[in-house]
Amino acid sequence: MLKNKVLEYLTVSKDYVSGETLSNQFNVSRNAIWKAINGLRDDGYIITAITNKGYLLENRLFSKIGIKEYLAYDIDLDMFDSVTSTNDLLMSQAHSSEHLRVIVAKEQTKGKGRRGRSFYSPKSTGAYLSILLKPNSNILESIHITTLSAVAVCLALEKITGNKAYIKWVNDIFMSDKKVCGILTEASIDMETGGVEYIVLGIGINIFQPTNNFPKELENIAGAIFKHNNIDQDIINKLVGSIINNIIKMYNNIDKTSFLKQYKDRLFILGKEITLNYNNKQEQVLALDIDQDCRLIIQHKDGRQESILSGEVSIIL
Repeated sequence: MLKNKVLEYLTVSKDYVSGETLSNQFNVSRNAIWKAINGLRDDGYIITAITNKGYLLENRLFSKIGIKEYLAYDIDLDMFDSVTSTNDLLMSQAHSSEHLRVIVAKEQTKGKGRRGRSFYSPKSTGAYLSILLKPNSNILESIHITTLSAVAVCLALEKITGNKAYIKWVNDIFMSDKKVCGILTEASIDMETGGVEYIVLGIGINIFQPTNNFPKELENIAGAIFKHNNIDQDIINKLVGSIINNIIKMYNNIDKTSFLKQYKDRLFILGKEITLNYNNKQEQVLALDIDQDCRLIIQHKDGRQESILSGEVSIIL
């Protein structure tokens, strides 16, 4: 589409671009360029026009082109205004897609959370993305990808906001005592070999507070990384780009010792009494540590210690 081509050209240009330059670049009429510019303005882009100088893009919206400006890797990325679930969409394409494919959406109508829950994903308040990975590993080794991704998101949030991000085991991201990001890892396993065919890593980030606040069941838990939505949307592009860059870099150079230390440093449940839901039972235990395989080491009331691979925790206040 001509409109997208013009936007990409204006995005990378730091100065005014004449209508003649654009028409020659895309082999179309000046009138076609004028219509594309007006179409971009209708979409919310602020484009200044000065006679004998041309057009200048004054703002960048949350967009595929905007995200790609911050990517350090050449990857297959698609963006949608709305999808049912980025994880579901990417999993349906996984067998025919290359390694490191990314889908980003501005809204999910059926966003997925852990343990079959929904993930609240309203329009214009968040960024929702899924990353396809095809690791040559078994399921236990792939657990590290979930832990790694939590660290990658924290590093990106801290870089963009200047504020510390924390992790609630396994992979919920908190800032200012509120959950601002959830991560859902889904995998396809080859039942004959026990190997992982692919992993889809879903990340949902609350960028802004919803206009009508979060649903009642979430209002005491969920938060957003920005209090107001009047920020430059290019910050969202930068955040999403930074998350993708961090995940790919850490995934390509997995150093368990390094990312586990960063994970543990942000894990705010250690040394605290927690309520643990696992194996269809609920128990109050003490969270002691995590081991080299990202399992949570707990202490039962009788003093017995155990390493837990998965479960759900809440802090006892």
